[in-house]
Amino acid sequence: MVDQFKLVIDRGKWRCGGPVGIGDKEGVHGIGRIALLNEHGYMCCLGFYCAACGIDSAELLDKEKAYELGKAAPESLVEAWGTFNFDHTPFAQEAMDINDDPELSDGSREQKLIDLASMFGKTWEFTGTYGDNS
Repeated sequence: MVDQFKLVIDRGKWRCGGPVGIGDKEGVHGIGRIALLNEHGYMCCLGFYCAACGIDSAELLDKEKAYELGKAAPESLVEAWGTFNFDHTPFAQEAMDINDDPELSDGSREQKLIDLASMFGKTWEFTGTYGDNS
């Protein structure tokens, strides 16, 4: 699967920053749990990535980790070991850690993800305004 493109993350549908309800931290955005696509229509950064690679929303729904997609996952996110075992690539693991960190400010989180993507030959950008947290 080819996954070299410019990824655009819509802040209004981006679920990031740790669990909702941990206080009024600046960097916690979105409703529901962090997942590739949650029941409220919010996605983590890797959810946006997988959707841009053509993975159907039905496959993304309620999956918290990219490796849960198995062979359907983009090669840059998941590596296989054995026949049925999958794990995250270093790129995917670092992106998840940045996405989910409740201590990062909005600007810091976005810049870290942009820089990480660039290190792996990818272009990410952010658009729109952040959605509701309630």
